[in-house]
Amino acid sequence: MASVSYSALGNGDTSKTFIVGGVGAASETAAKLVRVTREALELGLARCKVNGRMGDIVYPIQQHIEAAGFSVVKEYTAHGRARPRVP
Repeated sequence: MASVSYSALGNGDTSKTFIVGGVGAASETAAKLVRVTREALELGLARCKVNGRMGDIVYPIQQHIEAAGFSVVKEYTAHGRARPRVP
């Protein structure tokens, strides 16, 4: 897998993950990781609303990821928001 992250003129941050060689070239775990993270993104986006709380978005994401057998790296949270806990 390869991930490309970029921003346009400092406004926003976007990334895209690619499976090098195509989906058929990925291990079962790598393909599952890409699928589960995409599903988690959709869960989070569906819960975004004006004056919403961050916890209402991130809790279902974390639950979905952990239910699929993966984990969330909590040391790398709050990307671009408030005070990140990045060491």
